[in-house]
Amino acid sequence: MKQVKKFMLVFGLSLCMIMPVMADVHAEGTTPSDDTQNTTETTGDNGSTTQGENGNQTGNTEEPKTTPETPKEESKPAAKPVVKNGFINEGGKIYFYKNNKRRKYKGWKKINKKIYYFNKKHAVVTGQKKIKKSHFLFDSKGKLMTGWHNVGNKRYLFKTTGKLGVIGKRLKEDKSKNVQGYKSATKWLILVDRSAHKVYVYHGKKGSWKLKKSFLCGNGKASTPTVTGTFKMGTTKGRYFKARYFDSAPARCWWPTRITGGYLFHSVLYYPSSTPARVMDGRVGVGVSHGCVRLKLNNAKWIHDHITKKTTCVIYN
Repeated sequence: MKQVKKFMLVFGLSLCMIMPVMADVHAEGTTPSDDTQNTTETTGDNGSTTQGENGNQTGNTEEPKTTPETPKEESKPAAKPVVKNGFINEGGKIYFYKNNKRRKYKGWKKINKKIYYFNKKHAVVTGQKKIKKSHFLFDSKGKLMTGWHNVGNKRYLFKTTGKLGVIGKRLKEDKSKNVQGYKSATKWLILVDRSAHKVYVYHGKKGSWKLKKSFLCGNGKASTPTVTGTFKMGTTKGRYFKARYFDSAPARCWWPTRITGGYLFHSVLYYPSSTPARVMDGRVGVGVSHGCVRLKLNNAKWIHDHITKKTTCVIYN
């Protein structure tokens, strides 16, 4: 019995010495099939799994995000400075610049063959303007206007000089004498504007004249101008008032009506014949005569047929 206990003790000691050796052999050998890469595995709350550092990723994993690079903008060349030239609108006022400098013009100035008027602050005048007792009209850019133009609801004539002609109802601020201030011994009134080379015929009476006719004329040239003043037509002693024609060598003038002295309304110049057939000089709208007022044939005849003696005729510049 003592021998059996002794054998068991020796066998147990031997077995304890053998087990560590087997454990070392097992660690150095082939890994078990259920431990494929010696990694630890954890299970997330949603059932997905993630492997350790040495293993492949499985389950609910995402690729790392990358931020796209912003393309670089090309550098733009610096803008060239603006150079001011010509008429510039600044704060509702128009000034004239040259090489970026505002010109300090005052009064009348001709620029690019156009006439302008600059005020004391060097801005161009626009609209209606009274300058030294005369009325002028300028457009929205300051250019001086001539000819017929509407001011308010009335139409007015501005001479070639730009001055307002004696025509129509006066402007509110115009204190000069106007057409309505003239009187005539007849129902007719005639005005002749030498600068505009026009004739205006009114019908009515003082204070209520209405324009009946207007036409271009060829009045006296600079060396032989048409006389100015206010006249009663046909009252020159010893001179006829009307005739069918008269000759002024080498031309013939049809339908003359005397204004005063040697000044008459008559047709443009024709070659002498029994009827006005061939024109010698048909110019109107310019200063061309020796002092008479030339008209187109039909206009000369209209005055001849309608205007009576003592009609007031005003000739002005």
